[in-house]
Amino acid sequence: MVHLFVCMAAFSGDVINALQPLGILVSVLLIADLPISLLYGVLAMSGKHDVLALSCLVLGGTAWWYGLCRMAEKIATTLRTR
Repeated sequence: MVHLFVCMAAFSGDVINALQPLGILVSVLLIADLPISLLYGVLAMSGKHDVLALSCLVLGGTAWWYGLCRMAEKIATTLRTR
């Protein structure tokens, strides 16, 4: 959920000019979502798939972090029960 809010803040500068300094958060997202960022970079650099690239970063990155959190929870539960 935090990832989704960071994405919304990062790309809000495209809609509201006063929020353009928040665009630096895109750099943070690209580093944090490294596997997803590679696909985002390929799609964004093509110049034809901007909406697909943005949705890949937002939805794919959110799903990536959700999966990481679920995996960490399962590992913690397994270690706790031992």
